[in-house]
Amino acid sequence: MNSHYPRTPTPIADEAVQAVGVGSVIDLGQRGGRLRVLAGRVWVTSAGDADDHVLQAGESLRVPAARTLVETWGPTQPALIAWQAGSLGEQLAAAVRHAGGSAAARLLQNVVPAAVRSAGRLADGGWTRERA
Repeated sequence: MNSHYPRTPTPIADEAVQAVGVGSVIDLGQRGGRLRVLAGRVWVTSAGDADDHVLQAGESLRVPAARTLVETWGPTQPALIAWQAGSLGEQLAAAVRHAGGSAAARLLQNVVPAAVRSAGRLADGGWTRERA
């Protein structure tokens, strides 16, 4: 990360619009999700991702399920971001993708999303028929 002095990252809620002050760092956690820049420019770095990303107002990025930090890009301009954390199903699917090509991982890749959809139907109060 582009840090000239130690800073403690500020965690963000699962759904939030957050100001990113000059010199501050926002911790998006490890859930993954969608980051949108509403104003200013930010620098985004995720564990396990060899590429860092610089986004400006109007741009968005699908963030992987890995620890991700955001800070302003530039020494004088704050930024405004919108964050929507990924769902449990997205997190499980990402975990399965990272498990590799084993037979168990391939099985889970098909079973987990169906189980999550089923759990969602139960939480909504019932089952509905879906066509594949």
